Amino acid sequence: MPPRIELVRQWLAKADDDLRLADMALAARPPVCWGAAFHAEQAVEKLLKALLTFHAIEFEKTHSIDYLLELCLPACPAVEALRDAAGDLTDYAVEARYPFPRTEPSQAEASESIRIARQARRLVHSALPKDVLEGLSPA
Repeated sequence: MPPRIELVRQWLAKADDDLRLADMALAARPPVCWGAAFHAEQAVEKLLKALLTFHAIEFEKTHSIDYLLELCLPACPAVEALRDAAGDLTDYAVEARYPFPRTEPSQAEASESIRIARQARRLVHSALPKDVLEGLSPA
């Protein structure tokens, strides 16, 4: 497998791990809403980076989902469907990890962030060839 494709698969696998961690944080009792929202954002970020890597589009080290979406648009116009929802997740990338000043996401907001991450996963997976996805988690 070409190194670039292997890197795409690594981004996708890490995104799946983040999505699993988001689910686990939300399922905890009591739920860890900031952790669920943070990992959902991380999943979307990594999914978009996988798509950019597949198309050999260079990107800066960033947590800005809006920036990553802009870069993805020429190669995959379908990512436009994520713009309104996914752009708001960027706030969870940094702010949620620190105690000051922190606005804790609600359980509903954390759940919504996971829904958005799942939508992004479906969209990115549908934009990639099947052979790139072989052996990755089906969910």
